[in-house]
Amino acid sequence: MQIRVDEISFASSNGRSLVKGWVYAPMEGDCKGIVQISHGMCEYIGRYDPFLRFLAQHGYVACGNDHIGHGHSSPDEDHLGYMGGMEGDRWIVEDLHRFNRIVRKIHPGLPCVMLGHSMGSFAARVYAAQYGHTLAGLILSGTGGKNPAAPLGEKLARALSRRAGERERTPVLTRLIFQDYNRAFEPRRTDSDWLTRDNDLVDRYIDDPFCTFTFTNSAYAALLRLHHQANSRKTFQRTPKELPVYLFSGDKDPVGGNGEGVAQVFRRYNEAGLWDVELKLYPDGRHEMLNELNRQEVYKDVLGWLDFHLAE
Repeated sequence: MQIRVDEISFASSNGRSLVKGWVYAPMEGDCKGIVQISHGMCEYIGRYDPFLRFLAQHGYVACGNDHIGHGHSSPDEDHLGYMGGMEGDRWIVEDLHRFNRIVRKIHPGLPCVMLGHSMGSFAARVYAAQYGHTLAGLILSGTGGKNPAAPLGEKLARALSRRAGERERTPVLTRLIFQDYNRAFEPRRTDSDWLTRDNDLVDRYIDDPFCTFTFTNSAYAALLRLHHQANSRKTFQRTPKELPVYLFSGDKDPVGGNGEGVAQVFRRYNEAGLWDVELKLYPDGRHEMLNELNRQEVYKDVLGWLDFHLAE
């Protein structure tokens, strides 16, 4: 099946950035729905190209934008990791909404599912609580549960933003957040072994300038605030009860507490009264299941969930 890929640019809600997004659409037959990707920290939509093409080949309009401070939504290399100010968490969610409206206007009448990965999953969870009426489903990859240290980390990042500058980069924040992620994979080959067992993709990640930058103090504050908001009681309670949710993760993913944090999110959605919540943990899988050795299995599982929930 032939696929059409269109680039879309729009003004960010931060009032400063030009956000870039891409829409992959099948050129034959009727489309089943829209799948909007919300990518993770220190990556970009281009890393999802194989998955986006897979979805388009199976009848879905697949799309996503580079978050502010990421990929092609950053005006230059120096701005990677800087979201334009102290409200990056809010702007990321609002930009997802702007892109959602653009794509739904281009493809009217199609149900839309948002798939968020890692930091993007926290944004997607907050989005679903605020704009759940725009969604027919929510898929969460590599998400995490409540971390008591997150509010303290946010306060530290905000304090550093005030004292050292919001555009400054403080190595201590990176160490505090990521220092334990690789511990379970000793002897380690690289500092990014926790991402996936696929060494080739780990090496590509390390060699990619769109992935190896460091967050600014203000961006870390936004990340930790997103994490806190996503795991707040208010967010779970405000998520529409009828919204289907599918969580998947590797059981060796440190972001999800090796499955425990993901199970916590699963329980909290159920406790909030959501009717249809499903969880799948992949044995030995790490953080990026869409880039894991068994990624074709993961692709098919996501497709099966989509086809079941969006079937007429």
